[in-house]
Amino acid sequence: QISVFFQQMITVYILERCLVAGVRREVEVSSERNQRSALTSLLGMMCDATVELDSKHCIVSHVPALAHMLLHGHGKSLQGLQMISFVPDAEDQQVFLKSVLEPEEGALSTAATFHGSVRDALGNKIKAQFFHVPFTAVGGRMHHLIGLREHSDFDRGCVDTFADIIPHPKRSKG
Repeated sequence: QISVFFQQMITVYILERCLVAGVRREVEVSSERNQRSALTSLLGMMCDATVELDSKHCIVSHVPALAHMLLHGHGKSLQGLQMISFVPDAEDQQVFLKSVLEPEEGALSTAATFHGSVRDALGNKIKAQFFHVPFTAVGGRMHHLIGLREHSDFDRGCVDTFADIIPHPKRSKG
């Protein structure tokens, strides 16, 4: 009877450890999803398109905003394509790869920004600002959130400040 009791205790202990490990995994997955959702939401407010790249720098899922930005239309999925294939110039490709592959020392999950360009389906070069946040996905693989914002006239220096286009009430002419 003592050996049966010890076997039951060992079985209960093993089941408890398995349940605890399973719950811990679920909490980690939920936390990772919440963090990724918050980052995606924030980038979505600032950028024209937000893309998740896997460890091989391939687009994880269809992003209609990116397809639209690159004039591929909403019907064509860019899922599975390498993001670098839309970066036309060798110099911009080097900047992209350096920024994504070699983040600054200790910069895991630290946001960074860099400038470059992408090419649309018609061959037009679009100057853009890239926002990059690396993160560890479920399974421990490195993924990347990339936000793209097309440069506007404000970015090209046509307007120095908002004060140039919005008159200050105390600076009224007259």
